[in-house]
Amino acid sequence: WAVIVIVSVVFGLVHGQWNVAIDVFALSVVLCLLREITGNIWSGVILHMMKNGLAFYLLFVNPALMRTMGG
Repeated sequence: WAVIVIVSVVFGLVHGQWNVAIDVFALSVVLCLLREITGNIWSGVILHMMKNGLAFYLLFVNPALMRTMGG
């Protein structure tokens, strides 16, 4: 657990914004746990790509959708 927390804190800090760091910290914990459960990184890579794709879509492709969801 200590390594997961350290890696997740560093992953969050590297993103540079406090509001993003909290979200990224939580994601990193999930990704680390997926690595431990599955024994490989690919499920985490796919989840990270899906999260980034969704964020890109909501922020840049269809920001009006984000506003209708209260964001």
